Amino acid sequence: MDKKSYFDPNLGRIVHVGEEPEAPAPAPAPEPEPEAEATGERARNDKGHYVKDDPNTADVNEAYVDGKTPTKKKAAAKKNTKKK
Repeated sequence: MDKKSYFDPNLGRIVHVGEEPEAPAPAPAPEPEPEAEATGERARNDKGHYVKDDPNTADVNEAYVDGKTPTKKKAAAKKNTKKK
């Protein structure tokens, strides 16, 4: 007894009649883009003076061009030298 078969382009393989076709594996979800790191560039007004942060808006920092406060970098550890 020969089984009839056909090529299923959606699955990319040969499927035998009477066989339940397998659904293709779902594509992996794209990774979310990492947020851009704060540049630290200060915002300036028309006169060239620094703009201060508005305390009424907690989610945006108007003092910086990109609206994000840059993270402080950890200071390098001091090397201790032995005294003679």
